Amino acid sequence: MKIELVKYQAVHGYDILGRNVKEQNLQLSRYPDWENTIKAWEAAGPSFTLLVEDKIVGSAGVVLHSEGRGEAWALLSSLFFNYKKTSFKYIKNKLSVIAENYSLRRVQILVDPNNLKALIFAERLGFQQEGLLRAYGSNGEDYFMFSRIFRL
Repeated sequence: MKIELVKYQAVHGYDILGRNVKEQNLQLSRYPDWENTIKAWEAAGPSFTLLVEDKIVGSAGVVLHSEGRGEAWALLSSLFFNYKKTSFKYIKNKLSVIAENYSLRRVQILVDPNNLKALIFAERLGFQQEGLLRAYGSNGEDYFMFSRIFRL
């Protein structure tokens, strides 16, 4: 099986979004403006796309904040479910490499408490739940804050 990590480009996000919306597998609540979000990820920090057999399985990265901190993001194609074990391995390892290369001691993510798959995804990547951010979302919805601490 051919597996490759390449630098994320906005076109990858459009590919995933187009496939997922077509298949109605993507929850869009957190980012009301996908056009700008997909473009912004390209410049916001280190990011990558996972290809399996030249097909986009998912893209992920870290938006860099102040020194030592970042916020992870992921946009997964419906193909992710065909390659879950491989995807988790590569995403988790790449996140560790990013943390080391950018001297990040903390990477955080926000997760919709109603999205069980996203909660499991975060935990499988080594993130731990810290607390509930009440009325955090753009529509007043709650989010869980998760973090992963890296020892430098």
